[in-house]
Amino acid sequence: MELLQTLLIILTPIAVVTIALNYIPELTKKRFPKTEKGIQIAILITALLYILFTVANMYGYKIKGRYTHTVTTYLFWLSSLAYFVLVENTKLKLLSIFLVVPIWIITFFSITFGRQVYQTKIDDDYRLIISSGGWLTCGEPIYITQTQYLFFNKEIKTVGELCLKGVYRVDVKKINEDGFELFFYSSELTSQENPIRFVLYPKKLH
Repeated sequence: MELLQTLLIILTPIAVVTIALNYIPELTKKRFPKTEKGIQIAILITALLYILFTVANMYGYKIKGRYTHTVTTYLFWLSSLAYFVLVENTKLKLLSIFLVVPIWIITFFSITFGRQVYQTKIDDDYRLIISSGGWLTCGEPIYITQTQYLFFNKEIKTVGELCLKGVYRVDVKKINEDGFELFFYSSELTSQENPIRFVLYPKKLH
């Protein structure tokens, strides 16, 4: 019952806003064929990119670039807003809304709870990525990734034991050929508690 109430709270305003935005083309009665075609292409490309990034992430592949996923999400939001407001209401558009709105909801939660908040290089082969955590997570998820392919890093370890939030700096110190010391600085800790030391041997994680 509580789940149903939560869904109603989330979906009701989204439905109202979607209906209101799609009513705008009926009020303006102005058509922009070239612009509408460009918007349709933009929303298709950004939606496909977001789906690609999401599926890859499910299999442990994270897109390179701290802001790549965030920028793609914002572009999808802008193109979907333009799609609702400017594109003529047709049967195809009304049907596509049932696909666009669920993707929009998913992007909202992913940008809120899964966006990259910090990224740093460990060495030429490995990187450290920190994402925003959810309500029930112990701190912000910390991932150790290995550079693979052209656009993706492969996740090889999740560091969950630190339970840190507000990480704004990570210093990396090489201790031997295979090992590194990671020093985490968090805004949630006092100056006496900072930094938190973590020893990592990336090659032993394979």
